[in-house]
Amino acid sequence: MKVQGETNIEPLIEQALENLSCKLDALEWWSWPEVFGSTAGPRGGIGGQTVTTFQVFGFWDDASDTGILYCSGFWRPWRNFPQLRWQR
Repeated sequence: MKVQGETNIEPLIEQALENLSCKLDALEWWSWPEVFGSTAGPRGGIGGQTVTTFQVFGFWDDASDTGILYCSGFWRPWRNFPQLRWQR
């Protein structure tokens, strides 16, 4: 799910709840800027040769001890919680 206007966290929370199959009271979330080495950001591949910052959102389900990350339209498993970092 690609969410337009990533400053609105509610659609991301709803998608995280669905992806993690968890309840709202068990969900924790964080957000942080992350610098990528090109304008491709989390997409990888060819991008402009400039350092670019993207906003990353991390969602953690306390009940199942699992998490996911979201950045610019991409969801990934959060394997190294609690490290706040996008996993390439």
